[in-house]
Amino acid sequence: MAHFILNTIALVDKLNSGYSQSQLIPLAHDMGFDAIELRDEFLQEADIPNIVQLAEQFNTEVYYSVNEPLIKDGHFNQRFFNQLKLSQELHTKHLKMNIGSLANFDNVFPREFLDAITTDISLTVENNQSSEDSNLNNTLHFFEIINSQKMPITFCFDTANWLWVNTDPITAVEKLAPNVSYLHLKNASNKSGVLSTTQSLENGAVNIPSIISKCSVQDYGFEYQSTIEQLTQDLVKIKSITKAY
Repeated sequence: MAHFILNTIALVDKLNSGYSQSQLIPLAHDMGFDAIELRDEFLQEADIPNIVQLAEQFNTEVYYSVNEPLIKDGHFNQRFFNQLKLSQELHTKHLKMNIGSLANFDNVFPREFLDAITTDISLTVENNQSSEDSNLNNTLHFFEIINSQKMPITFCFDTANWLWVNTDPITAVEKLAPNVSYLHLKNASNKSGVLSTTQSLENGAVNIPSIISKCSVQDYGFEYQSTIEQLTQDLVKIKSITKAY
């Protein structure tokens, strides 16, 4: 069964005007989303009990997005365990991080990490807009390591971020599809050599329906700033498209 997830960056105007992330849960529910994806940069410790209470009240699943690399300076990033603790406080089993650069990576993962991702958490890693961390070769190499060690880490494929690293998203998804469990949907346009995210999935250089058709996923996240009205319209369209897959 498909899950449609609102990343809170979508309503960043409300966050900037004083809303907490917990206050976006009823809005996401009313818009037709099944889940909300909290962002670490907006997370307030005092808001965590409200998040847990409102998520239960509105039957809204919680995902947690952390702008932190899993691999840092050639080693496993021990800050993972800080994020795991916060995930537990948020009552979520969905944690997403970035990969990080694999240059000089020692290929060592702590036993505590392996235990955690086997029992406590569903961990995904995402491509960001950094050419060092998210170029296609780095991403493919990461999953060569993960697959060889049979580790339960999957890929959150951001549909537009590939443009920032000069890679065709269709080429990327064709190579990475077996590892993709989550699509972060957004589009982008290039105006006078400057890339920017658009406010609708239908506007931009990325063929979103084509990418959806090449992946066997159940999680669809909406991660672009827009209005409630436009996000709701895009959600209806994506629900219609995904019925075919």
